[in-house]
Amino acid sequence: MKIELLYFENCPNSKPALELLQDVIRQEGLNFPVQSIAVETLDDAEKHRFPGSPTIRIDGLDVEGEVRYPFGLGCRIYLVDG
Repeated sequence: MKIELLYFENCPNSKPALELLQDVIRQEGLNFPVQSIAVETLDDAEKHRFPGSPTIRIDGLDVEGEVRYPFGLGCRIYLVDG
């Protein structure tokens, strides 16, 4: 299983997202590393199809399913509990 966390530098949510992701992996009894990928430029954002920071992908798939956001160096907001 390939687990990725994409982020831009100084994103206030990337570290908490990484910690939460690692906690979930441990709670599920899994032993997969998380690959952290820094997205530093707009070209990087396009190359990685990066909808914002933080982005989590499992085996190349976004955790929210198909992403239709514009790609860029912005913050990402996730809908939780409706």
